[in-house]
Amino acid sequence: MSDLLRSGGAPDLRPALDSARARLRPVRRWLRRRRRALGAVAAGAAVFTVVSALSPSAPVTVPAVVAAREIPAGSVLRAADLVRSEVPEALAPAGALVDPDDAIGRPVGGAVRPGEVITDVRLVSGAATAAGGGPTDAASGLAAAPVRLADAEAARLLRAGDLVDVLGATPEGSADVIAEAVRVLSVPRQPESGGFLAGDGATGGALVVVEVDRDTARALAGAAAAGVLSAALVG
Repeated sequence: MSDLLRSGGAPDLRPALDSARARLRPVRRWLRRRRRALGAVAAGAAVFTVVSALSPSAPVTVPAVVAAREIPAGSVLRAADLVRSEVPEALAPAGALVDPDDAIGRPVGGAVRPGEVITDVRLVSGAATAAGGGPTDAASGLAAAPVRLADAEAARLLRAGDLVDVLGATPEGSADVIAEAVRVLSVPRQPESGGFLAGDGATGGALVVVEVDRDTARALAGAAAAGVLSAALVG
């Protein structure tokens, strides 16, 4: 039977297999010697693949006006206070300004930190001048009226954006409302010799700029010439 298989059966493959094993033996030895290095390469490739998959793509940005420095409350914005920059779209607040010209000349309602995006609600309506007076909105008939309050300490409590009633003292010792629920545009700093909100030595008190219509501005000027003015915070 065995003779039949040798003579007429399937060919003997053992010599071919032995030859293949002999050729692969050096490869196996090479792989065994370098398995640690190959494992490190494979691990590094896996880490690179994972990190690449998890790394976020560059965020989409949009233009916005941001503060170039710290801006005190009530300050009238100048070109040097602002810079146009690109901010991530996801971080851009609603109402963000994109053109510095839309903010220059207008007072801020509160203190602004460097890098903060300037929005429309951060600005007080109208535009007071840096000197503390002047027209704010000619089309609507509004004006920025400087009002000197007798009590400098009370004026120190006011901030841009506050609503106040301006009161004028009467000879009888009472007070009349000269301007009702008007918005404070700014509380200007006095010259360095007088200090912040200090009186100037001649007139005393402290200056506050409010947004009023033209008739009320004239009434305030007349009341200031006739007597003492004060303010009551109403909002």
